[in-house]
Amino acid sequence: MTGAFPLAVYTADHGLAWSYLKSAIPYAALDRCRSLLGPLPDFDAGEAGYEGVAAAGGFVFAIRCFNAPKWDFMGRDATYLAVAWVQRERAAWVDFEALLRAPELNAPLRKPPLIFRADAAWRPAPGPEIAGDAVLLRRPL
Repeated sequence: MTGAFPLAVYTADHGLAWSYLKSAIPYAALDRCRSLLGPLPDFDAGEAGYEGVAAAGGFVFAIRCFNAPKWDFMGRDATYLAVAWVQRERAAWVDFEALLRAPELNAPLRKPPLIFRADAAWRPAPGPEIAGDAVLLRRPL
């Protein structure tokens, strides 16, 4: 089954900033994503990007952080953090591995959609409920 997910992107153009549907999530809850899986990598120092799933507050986030070559307005490389999320009470139905494979989380987009559809993102039966704030998955790219 296909599900619809909000998408937020934190990257550079004329400085680092979020691009997202403002009515979908409070700014403070979204901005917390920048550190849920650890600090943003220093790609200039050779650090690897990462992906993962984390629960915080009323949301569960699928997060991918990678380097976008020649991305900003000056043609410099930039950090690209792509985030999709669901309300915590819906998270048990989401296949986060499938969500992390969605194209919208895997390639830098100049005009990312505010909402995207992910194929096979809904489990036919719920998984375990997620209790508390926690990192559920973190792995390097």
